[in-house]
Amino acid sequence: MPFLIILCCLALTSTLFSQVETDATFFKQEQYTIKGVLKSDRDSVKLYLLPGGGSRHSDFQIYYVDSTWIVHDNFSLTGYVDEPGYYSIETELSKGWKSFFLENDTYTITGRLDSIWRSKIVASNTTTLQEQRAYALMLNPLIYELNEMSDSTEVHYKLGNIELSKFYGQMNQRMSKRMGLASADFIRYYPDSWVSLFNFKDLNDHIPLESRRRLYEGLSDRLKSHSYNKDILFSLRDSSELMLVGNHIPSDLAYIDKSGN
Repeated sequence: MPFLIILCCLALTSTLFSQVETDATFFKQEQYTIKGVLKSDRDSVKLYLLPGGGSRHSDFQIYYVDSTWIVHDNFSLTGYVDEPGYYSIETELSKGWKSFFLENDTYTITGRLDSIWRSKIVASNTTTLQEQRAYALMLNPLIYELNEMSDSTEVHYKLGNIELSKFYGQMNQRMSKRMGLASADFIRYYPDSWVSLFNFKDLNDHIPLESRRRLYEGLSDRLKSHSYNKDILFSLRDSSELMLVGNHIPSDLAYIDKSGN
């Protein structure tokens, strides 16, 4: 009988420890960590993490989501994001910014403060970074050509060469269409990539509506569950559906205001 009691106690203890471990795992919250070295001649500089890929707003006290001090070139930020998205880091010196895709992951950033946009980023989960590089390799050459065409159009217009200006303008439109088709190919090949989701709206001016709708249907459920999906769905509505007098925005596209309405 004592032996049976001991066995029962051991089994109960094991169950309790297992439950505690399960609860700890359940309540453990994923976090992001952004750390690194940004060299400068200053002892300390304030660093801000901001939503989006642009520059720090003048009223950054409202818009920044996290901040820290770069002390002797080293810094570290730890926090949490509800869902993945594009963010940027910028310092109080306003020497440019570095944009990147942020998930609850670990990121290491190295570079210089006076050229922060050139900083290198390494992530624990390299999938998204690799997909971003693949997208850049596909689009950057076309963007370079497009910029050249745009410059030529403007230069010849100022010189009074109207015919050449029109020619380069037409080439500009063709190049824009090529960029749209290249983006569509990327999205078709990477239907579960965050890069595809956040570049989907770039297709609006280059790809017909019905083609964009078919492309959207091929996106993964994971991408369609992201809040950015509402913006895409709105862009996929026919303009005639939205312009009719008396029409209400569908509930699946409506945003909740600060009052909860």
